Amino acid sequence: MTKFLVLLMLSIAIFSHAGEDLRDPTRPKVMVNKPGTSVADPSAPFSDIRLSAIIYNQDRQYAIINQQPRKVGDSWESYTLISMTADSVTLSRNNVEKTFDIYNINVKQDIANAF
Repeated sequence: MTKFLVLLMLSIAIFSHAGEDLRDPTRPKVMVNKPGTSVADPSAPFSDIRLSAIIYNQDRQYAIINQQPRKVGDSWESYTLISMTADSVTLSRNNVEKTFDIYNINVKQDIANAF
């Protein structure tokens, strides 16, 4: 009798969850803002900057910022790229400077150490 009750309770628990909407675990989370709030303040300096890549070698030094190639000295939309290293860029806007870092790996070194 006890086994029957345990089995009955388990089946009720399982089937009670069957009616719920299941969320795809690979789907990105949706952020919901409360009225009057925002995720990023568009008036804040540097809030619209997206650093995608830095190409830094003897022949060429440029960064991909907001999907556009930029080099030191370039100016756009009140931004100026003032300095660059292999893993960071520094921008200036309205006399305010900010450095953006990018994750930098040495592929040859990492591959050599992998085996």
